[in-house]
Amino acid sequence: MAKRIVLLSGKVSAGKSTLCEGLVQRFGAHHLKTKELIAEVAREDSRLGRGELQRVGDLLDRRTEGEWVARALTRFVESLPGDAVIVVDAVRIIEQVHAIRRAYGSKVFHIHLEADIEDLTRRYRQKQRHKNSGEFASYGELSTNKTERRVGRLAQSADAVIKTDRCTKSDVVVRTPGTKSTKTLNRTHITNYLPELGVAVLAC
Repeated sequence: MAKRIVLLSGKVSAGKSTLCEGLVQRFGAHHLKTKELIAEVAREDSRLGRGELQRVGDLLDRRTEGEWVARALTRFVESLPGDAVIVVDAVRIIEQVHAIRRAYGSKVFHIHLEADIEDLTRRYRQKQRHKNSGEFASYGELSTNKTERRVGRLAQSADAVIKTDRCTKSDVVVRTPGTKSTKTLNRTHITNYLPELGVAVLAC
C-alpha cells in the first residue's frame, strides 16, 4: 500500500505535468500518466493526438463509470514499496476521484491547478510549437470537448487548489475548497500543510 497518492487535475496547460515532474525529481515520487494508459488501450504510442486521447478517454469513462484509472492505479501500486508516493497525472472527472478515494481513503490528496484563460492560451501555444505535437489548432478548439469544459468543477472537491498563474518562487495561492476566501501560503506554511510533498517549491 502506498504512503500517499496525489491526484492532479486541471485544464490543459494548467501546469499538471510540470508539478508531476517536479514531485518525481525532487521527492522520488512515482508517476502514473493517464494519457499513457489511454495510448495503451488505443494500441498507439504516447504521441497520439490530443483529440484522439480525449475520445478514447471519454469512451473508457463511459464503459467503466470512471473506474479505469483506479484499476490501473491498483496494478501500479502493487509493484511499488509500501512507502511510495504516487502522483496520478491526471484525473478528469469526479467519478475517477471517487473511485480512487474508495480504494485508498485518507491516503489520497487531490490537488487542482488553475490559471486564467490568457495564461492557458499562451502556454498552449508553446505546446503547439513542438513538431508533431498532435495538438489542436487553437485552445478554443481544444475546449470544445465536454470533459475538458467541465474539468474546472473538480476544484470544488479538491483538497487544495493552486493558482499557477499567481505563483512566485516563494508563494503559492491555495483556495480552501468550500469557501470563497483565498489563502496565500509561503513555503513554510505549505510545508506544514502538505508535509510529504513540499508543493510550494514545485508549483512555482
